[in-house]
Amino acid sequence: MIPARYRKQRPFWGYRDLAIFVLSAFPTGVAAALAAKLLRGALIEKELVAQFLWWGLLFVLLAILLRITYGRPFWASLGWTLPKAEFLWAGIAAGPVMALLLAGAAMSAGAKQIPSPFIPMSDSPAKLALLGIFVVVLGPLCEELAFRGFLMPLLIRSFGAVAGILLTALPFALLHGPQYEWAWQQVMVIFLAGAAFGWICYRSRSTMASAVMHGTFNLVAFLALIAQSKFSGTTQW
Repeated sequence: MIPARYRKQRPFWGYRDLAIFVLSAFPTGVAAALAAKLLRGALIEKELVAQFLWWGLLFVLLAILLRITYGRPFWASLGWTLPKAEFLWAGIAAGPVMALLLAGAAMSAGAKQIPSPFIPMSDSPAKLALLGIFVVVLGPLCEELAFRGFLMPLLIRSFGAVAGILLTALPFALLHGPQYEWAWQQVMVIFLAGAAFGWICYRSRSTMASAVMHGTFNLVAFLALIAQSKFSGTTQW
């Protein structure tokens, strides 16, 4: 559980800390890309390795910042706590339903079918298993800690709950824009999903709850990737 003094004082950080975190993105991204290049020939694609090395470096810097500046722990500060059971089950159930509904809405709005960039990574069970861990577990964990754990409390303090949730969902959607070739229908889907993740995080006061919803949301896309790769004949197993 989050100690009461942390729960009451969140966020105790400010926009200066946010600026440090954002400005650290470029040098840590370069360092992660160079490190991933050294892992050439690894089981998983170096682009994916670089992405999560990048998140890891950012979070190490954030943990140091929180500890040195405020004397606070990383996980508790970002709201990583076990939510009440109803929020946990709501996240598990709502993620897939929301993914299917939003995908249907995007297709109805004329979204074009964009082949997943991860299809080449689905050509073996081992690669597919690692990809699943990244997409369903590590990706949601990293993104929820950064957006709903660090950014959203600051924006809610400044602009109120509704505006803070929506303002957090905007950069979250834009981050995924290149993946969908900036198709507005897909970006809107990610924006609405981000708003839902923010809502459950706000209501439960737990980034674990939003990470669970995010993970089950991504699970639908991962299963669709498996079906797409099978249909295209990419898999060799």
